Amino acid sequence: SSGGTITGGGVNGIVASTSGSGSINVHALGDIGSGASSMTGRGIDAQITNPLSASSVTVTGANIWSAGEGIYAQTVGTGNVNVFTMAGTTVTSSGADGIDALAAGGNVYVGASGSTIGALKGINATTTNTGSVTVNLYGLASATGNSDDAIHAATTGSGNVYVSTADGTVNGIGGSTVDGIDASTVGGDITILATGTTIDNVAGAGGAGIRATTVGSGDISITTSGAGSIGDAAGTALQYGIIATTGTGTIGITNSSQIGASSGNGVNIAGISATTASNAAVGISIVNSGTIYVQDVGGSTNAGIYANNGAGTGMVSVTNTGTIDPAAYGIYMIGAGTMNALNSGSITANTGIHAETTGS
Repeated sequence: SSGGTITGGGVNGIVASTSGSGSINVHALGDIGSGASSMTGRGIDAQITNPLSASSVTVTGANIWSAGEGIYAQTVGTGNVNVFTMAGTTVTSSGADGIDALAAGGNVYVGASGSTIGALKGINATTTNTGSVTVNLYGLASATGNSDDAIHAATTGSGNVYVSTADGTVNGIGGSTVDGIDASTVGGDITILATGTTIDNVAGAGGAGIRATTVGSGDISITTSGAGSIGDAAGTALQYGIIATTGTGTIGITNSSQIGASSGNGVNIAGISATTASNAAVGISIVNSGTIYVQDVGGSTNAGIYANNGAGTGMVSVTNTGTIDPAAYGIYMIGAGTMNALNSGSITANTGIHAETTGS
């Protein structure tokens, strides 16, 4: 535990590692480096290198300036990884991820009360096997990835992924594969809550504001609320505001955020996109009250709201009270089950509502 300042110019601010069975706890409450003189390596480097260890790594950081990862917390064992940042602080990496929290089967938790800025990803939280991943941004906490995802939360196993953001900003700056929030799992569920969050309101953002992906039977739930927005920037290059894709799980999306900046200055493919093949009673449920701006580039996927249940027999339900302007389709729905469309919003599109069932 340290409350003092660690001056910049050195390689790493704090290094804590073990190849044994013990846990690692780092509480660095003072500054590490400075804006004028950052660490040339990592700000905090905390690692368990014993693959047989079941112990955990816990790191709490304050202001950090580094060329390498601001906070690098990892175990190659089965234990958990926990990373916390303090309110009013900033973790900045000029050459790597802001925060890396990496487990090998244990749970990963990142609780950020301050800002995180990475030259690559802002926050990168991953695990494998049955471990879960949780990333919470509290209050005005923000995350920026200057050439990659702002928040990347993923497991290659069957664990669940949970991401929650509040009144701060989340900006992933880069091309079509770079997202504001990117959450993925192979077999688990995904839950994303964005409460009043400003997401990808920068011209350099090019992927999705929110992307959730499972390749198995996991369910996806995405909720935006409050005075948030996605891609509300002149010259936005976002492809999607929100995109959710799962193999056979259900998808539920509730959106109140404005998506896109204005008519003729919207996202490039779809405001909200949901794709699955679910046989549940309700395979896809989308409720939108936000204004959605989409560029009219043609094609069935070019829609304010796109809901595709494929060969799934579950109902596709879309309720829209927001303005959609303009797109090839205002609402495009397809699946092998019942289509249920309720619209009281204003839609400007080549086709207002397309509802198609492929079942018998």
